[in-house]
Amino acid sequence: MIFINVLLWVQGNRRLYECLHISKFSKTSYINVSHYIAGMAHYTLVSLACYLGMRTYSSGESVSLVPTFFDWLIMFAYVVLATRQYYAHRHLASLVKYSLPNFKYVASPHYLQEIGIYATLFIFSVKDGWDIVSCNFLFALVFVTVNLSISSIETYRYYQEKFKDEF
Repeated sequence: MIFINVLLWVQGNRRLYECLHISKFSKTSYINVSHYIAGMAHYTLVSLACYLGMRTYSSGESVSLVPTFFDWLIMFAYVVLATRQYYAHRHLASLVKYSLPNFKYVASPHYLQEIGIYATLFIFSVKDGWDIVSCNFLFALVFVTVNLSISSIETYRYYQEKFKDEF
C-alpha cells in the first residue's frame, strides 16, 4: 500500500506542476461545475481509499517495505506511462489553439496513459489479494476508463470533423 501512496503523491505533484507550468488555459473557457465536482470527488475518494488501506495494513501486521521484482516491474510501467503522459501534455501545450496534434497511433494518448497509470495502481492494490481497498481501486480504474474513453471518442470525432483531410 505504501507504493500506491508514493505513486499517487508523485502523480498528484506531477499533474500540479503540469497545470502550473505547462498547460495553457484559455481565459474564455471554463470547466463545467459537474466535471469539477466529479474530479474533486474522484481524487478525494482515491486518496481516502489509499489512506484506509494504509490504516488497514498498519494495524499490527508487519508489511515489507522492500520492493519485490514484481513491484519494480509495476513501478517501471508507471514511470514509463507517466513520462509519456508528461511529454504528451507538453506537446499539446506547444500547439497553436485548435491545431491538430501529431500523435501516431491514438488521438488522445495522454488519456490512454492515464488509464494505464490507474491500472498500475490497481495491480498494486490486488497483488497481495482482494480486499475493500482493491475494490476501491477497481472502481477508480473503471471510472477513469469510462470517463476518459468518452472524452477520447469526443476528441477523435472533433478531429475527424475539423481536420477531415489531415486526420
